[in-house]
Amino acid sequence: MKVSEKDSKRKKGFIAIIVVALVVLVASSAYIANYYKRQSDAQKAYEKLQAAVEIQTQLQEKKLPESEELTETVKVEIPVDFQMLKETNPDIYAWIHIPGTEVDYPIVQSPTDDSYYLNHTIDGVKGLPGSIYTESLNNKEFTDPNTLIYGHNMRNKTMFGGLHSYADNLFFQENPYIYIYTPEKILKYEIFAAYTADDRHILKKYNFEIPELFQGYLDSIFTIRSMGASFNKELELTNEDRIISLSTCNSVDDQRWLVQAVLIEGE
Repeated sequence: MKVSEKDSKRKKGFIAIIVVALVVLVASSAYIANYYKRQSDAQKAYEKLQAAVEIQTQLQEKKLPESEELTETVKVEIPVDFQMLKETNPDIYAWIHIPGTEVDYPIVQSPTDDSYYLNHTIDGVKGLPGSIYTESLNNKEFTDPNTLIYGHNMRNKTMFGGLHSYADNLFFQENPYIYIYTPEKILKYEIFAAYTADDRHILKKYNFEIPELFQGYLDSIFTIRSMGASFNKELELTNEDRIISLSTCNSVDDQRWLVQAVLIEGE
């Protein structure tokens, strides 16, 4: 039976559609595979640093006998090789560790572009998971009233993805401490709040250099009512305290998830 010209064109058109679909499928698969490979490679880079640093899961507290406590101050042993980290990336200036979570990373700050590490890893690879970083609005000594630290909300709970665990009140109570290591000191913080906030820039929204305004901000935190919010109201905060605010994405685009902690040791 002779195939009509119309049927022949229809058949060729159908074949063309299939070919285009296959090309798109192959290209999409290659893109997805490359995307996850880059994420995997970036995570391995962080894991390599973590292994080299060998951070302990608990702060290395060494209690001295009373006779020694009255003598000269013993030099703090920093369990982080900052010389090695600086050789990896000179923008690394601190390390953050939160027992009970996956948070165990270097902290970076770009000298020229505040948004650079949002989409670049510590070894300069563009894309997720980015880095844990601060902006130039904060100094690198953690002496500002409020130091804002950013990290992506990764689904596998790496970077700052695990911070959402603090929406569970029991987890909040059982994992209250954050440790930040610098080349000179160990800073210990106690978490006092975890909640959903809007996406306005905290450091631009408030002037924390004015004590009265900083106190008002601290007081306002405990009045927040949001889904999954957790607070430690036993901690009394004053405008002489220093806090850190860990900020990551929330499920809604115009919201942020914040975990905040107050410095309790290491001034």
